[in-house]
Amino acid sequence: MTQEDLKVFFKERTERFGTELQSVSSRINWVSTARLLTILVLCVIIYFYLTTLSLPFLFIGIGLLIAFIALASYHQNLFDKKIILQELSKINQNEVDALNQNFEHFPSGAAFPVPGHPFTLDLDIFGDNSLFQYLNRCCTQSGKKKLAQYLASTLTTTDAIYERQNVLKELDKKLEYRQHFQASGQAIEEEAHEIPELLNWFQLPPGFLNNGFVNIIRFVLPALLLVIGGLSLLKPTFTPLTILLILSSWTVYGLYASKINKIHSRIGRKNGILTKYMSLLKIVTEGKFEHPHLKSLQTRSLESVNELKQFAKIINRFDQRLNLLMGIFLNTFLLYDFHCVIGLEKWKEKNQENIKEWLDIIAQMD
Repeated sequence: MTQEDLKVFFKERTERFGTELQSVSSRINWVSTARLLTILVLCVIIYFYLTTLSLPFLFIGIGLLIAFIALASYHQNLFDKKIILQELSKINQNEVDALNQNFEHFPSGAAFPVPGHPFTLDLDIFGDNSLFQYLNRCCTQSGKKKLAQYLASTLTTTDAIYERQNVLKELDKKLEYRQHFQASGQAIEEEAHEIPELLNWFQLPPGFLNNGFVNIIRFVLPALLLVIGGLSLLKPTFTPLTILLILSSWTVYGLYASKINKIHSRIGRKNGILTKYMSLLKIVTEGKFEHPHLKSLQTRSLESVNELKQFAKIINRFDQRLNLLMGIFLNTFLLYDFHCVIGLEKWKEKNQENIKEWLDIIAQMD
């Protein structure tokens, strides 16, 4: 393709994704309206059921509840698609601008130069209007760092040079795949400090996993409360003991509440970056590659996706505490947060050495 052909090509893609974006935005509005109407009708049906106890109202209410849940799931899927389409439109417009010699929307890599490096300064490898800015399409901080390392180093054998060229040749033919990867990475913003903070978090010692008292009380106290509370329903004489056990649960939880809150707050900030990397690793596993190096990255990604899915499940369970009433109930009768924190620390201990490999896989693919 000539430069003008490429401009037309990327402009057409920009317009196509823009049209799809308008369509998805319209559907989001319709689904939002349908959700609102469904919940309003459901409230009316609940009122009629409570006043008449008529079974048809009960069945209609259940149907409306199922419909509301389905609409909520569909709405979230549409919203996720909208974000990706926005990024795809932006990516292709950026390519049009780049073909017009406008690179200012791409990071310049000004933070990467190494003082005293033998050639990066003389050859304008980093900075405004640099080679880094011309080449960079990375969507992660680790990818940008890896690109900077490639540009600031030299391959010493022809075999290594040919291998990298062959990898790039294969990826060059996969425009849709590359832009999908890039859009998914850009959909969640990432600051330069987040990866170092994430690595530091993995190195922090566990605060609950090796605490003998917590590991015993988180099972014993809920078990006693379940048994004694059940007996109190049959014999009121057990009620005072049940109240005492509830107060004990609150006391134990209160002793560690501050630490648990700090852990939840800290991991909440890490969840976004790990969710982003999980989606990118999943895209790596879905690719169809021929080159051995790309296949190797794909194989290494499979286990990491499963581990990150497990992390997401733990965080989703941990986030139940954000519902005040649910949090009080779960921690009163199950000491729920203790189980979540210990599950999180077990996961972190298991994957302490794996996180660097996951970051390296993403950096190389990016």
